[in-house]
Amino acid sequence: MQGAFGEYKNCTIRLLGAHQVANAACAAGIAEALKKKGLNISCENIKRGLEKTENPARCEIVAKNPYTMLDGAQNKRSAAALKDTVKRNFSYKRLVLVLGISKEKDVKGLCDELLPLADTLILTKASIERAEEPEAIRKVTGQKDAILTNSVTEAMKKAREAAGAEDMILVTGSFFVTGEAWTRR
Repeated sequence: MQGAFGEYKNCTIRLLGAHQVANAACAAGIAEALKKKGLNISCENIKRGLEKTENPARCEIVAKNPYTMLDGAQNKRSAAALKDTVKRNFSYKRLVLVLGISKEKDVKGLCDELLPLADTLILTKASIERAEEPEAIRKVTGQKDAILTNSVTEAMKKAREAAGAEDMILVTGSFFVTGEAWTRR
């Protein structure tokens, strides 16, 4: 990557997904623009910042065998980026999707993107008032065989029971759900 003030050879980022590469390039561009405005920052510092950046619950792998990924996707666009990242970066036998969504979010858009990935669907809710009921999500999805749970703890237990070592567990739909899943991994 060539910046206005320098070159970013062999720059790496820890974040998964083409959308994260675009975000990193945007951040480097903003840093370069700030340099033009007088900010004293070296290309090495920008590069080091990009390399050390973490973004919890954005395509975050929290376990292996099976891979367990947390992502706070909560609309059609973020779900599409998540789907693309999973398809490009992982191979697995089966995908267990743990999905919990807040009431005001785009349930249909999220499900349109992610349900085609799922071999097993576990619907849940975070322990907040705004959490959509799993049965309401099921009605939108039309997935009669979805497993309904009343807590993320129960959903994670069922996901681990359903997934083999060569499978993948994907937990998404809300940062509240991913936050609770992270503490119960």
